[in-house]
Amino acid sequence: MINRKGQTRIVGEMLLFAVGVMILSYILITFGIVQTGVNELSVVDQLRGVNNYITTTFMTVANTESSRANMTIELPLRVSGFDYIIEIYNDEETLDDYYLVTYLADEPSTNTTEQLFNSRNNYIIEETVLRSTNVHYVVKLEDEKLSIEYFQFPEVIE
Repeated sequence: MINRKGQTRIVGEMLLFAVGVMILSYILITFGIVQTGVNELSVVDQLRGVNNYITTTFMTVANTESSRANMTIELPLRVSGFDYIIEIYNDEETLDDYYLVTYLADEPSTNTTEQLFNSRNNYIIEETVLRSTNVHYVVKLEDEKLSIEYFQFPEVIE
């Protein structure tokens, strides 16, 4: 007569181990899916923050009493570890509406778009495409023309 108590216990332990591996796999896969979704939301939220900051700066400069104004701003060099592009363009149909778009350099489909404030169409907003290779930018108002460009610090001569 063969004693099978040892074999039954080993098979039971192997099944318990397999169930543990399946539960662990399920947890890891679920966490990966959730993490991907949270990362995408984070990127879009940070791009939206850049848009809001630029839009607010444009409004601040446009509402000055002077016909010439400059405002230097700092923008992040990267958004969630990705390079991004800032683009300002004019609506070709109306020619009065200007839009600010920020999008990832490697994935343009990840973007945020916002209409730039242009009260009573008093200002011409210069169409621009800037890559996030600089931290400092300057928003300028000169003769009813608003623009954003890279800010270059003056060289210090010692």
